[in-house]
Amino acid sequence: MSQHREFKVDRGVQIYFSHPHSPLQRGSNENTNGLLREYFPKRTSLTGYTQRDLDRVARELNKRPRKTLEWMTPLEKSAEERSRPKLLHPPTESASDNQQWH
Repeated sequence: MSQHREFKVDRGVQIYFSHPHSPLQRGSNENTNGLLREYFPKRTSLTGYTQRDLDRVARELNKRPRKTLEWMTPLEKSAEERSRPKLLHPPTESASDNQQWH
């Protein structure tokens, strides 16, 4: 993600990168890749799929319960998070966090 700094500033989203050769830090990513492979086998070109096709797959995956979400679906977890009160002052990055993840 070459423009991660701009995205972070524009959207106010924290972005973290796993350390190279640290598969334990990429568990959710690797799990998602495996789920996507059920629909799109490795080396499948997405050029033959419409946006509607991709949206359907995203909807199906977002309705699947995940162990990492305490067996909630991503849609349920997202709704739960949105219903929480917002912080007036979001936590700031410490220098050590910045060094560890960027």
